[in-house]
Amino acid sequence: MDCTDLQGLLRAGRPIEGEAARHLATCPACAAMVGAAPRLPPPGAALAHELDRTLLAATMAEIDRDRGLGAWLRARSSSVRLALALLFAVSAPLAVALVFPRGDLPAYPPLRLALELGVLGLVALAATAVTLRPLHRAFPPALGVGVLAAVVCTAAGLASLPHAHVHAITAPDATTFLRGASACLLFGTLCAIPTWVALRLLAREGTALGRRATVLAAAATMVGVTGVFLHCPNVHGVHLWAGHVTVLVPWMLWAWWNARLPARA
Repeated sequence: MDCTDLQGLLRAGRPIEGEAARHLATCPACAAMVGAAPRLPPPGAALAHELDRTLLAATMAEIDRDRGLGAWLRARSSSVRLALALLFAVSAPLAVALVFPRGDLPAYPPLRLALELGVLGLVALAATAVTLRPLHRAFPPALGVGVLAAVVCTAAGLASLPHAHVHAITAPDATTFLRGASACLLFGTLCAIPTWVALRLLAREGTALGRRATVLAAAATMVGVTGVFLHCPNVHGVHLWAGHVTVLVPWMLWAWWNARLPARA
């Protein structure tokens, strides 16, 4: 069963089941075609000419709506879109490093700093590349799960490492602790926004991201964690878990909500 066979079933008004249903579940192009025609005749209806007109009208309506900067960006090649996404991903951490650098850099071991930044950058790159994976290539569920696992393990693993140094390690009271953790959570979330916006514009699924929303959120999370890592001098493990790892939370909640949208529609 391929795209041509599925289109033949649609034109004939036959039900989509068995191999056709399995193909539809793994082919974004066919899923987009079916999703663009919400008023299809019921299965078994021998109205091929009506079906063709419905598909054509829905397709043309989608084309008419696909205008502006986002449409222009999505029309670029995969390599250009990836380069643009990486440019946005680097912008926030670079701005933090230049304008709001962490105050303990002289005491931070240079090799460890380079390794931690390298790991964060590689995971962010992988999540960004998977988000912009071409539509003609299948997007298996295991791919999204793998990216999410890499992001969670990276953020949690770096927060669980031994203290990088003993400079300015204190045991603050509850009010100071909550204030500091909340500030870092907010700062990391804000650092992730440019990458999130860029990937939303560059992803060819438009508003129907489906399970790609998870890897998009994962890429934004890694950029946010990198930004707050370059800004916050607190190396206490409890603070890192409460203020840095939790940058995952708002973006994963967004991904969960976005993934529900096609089913709700």
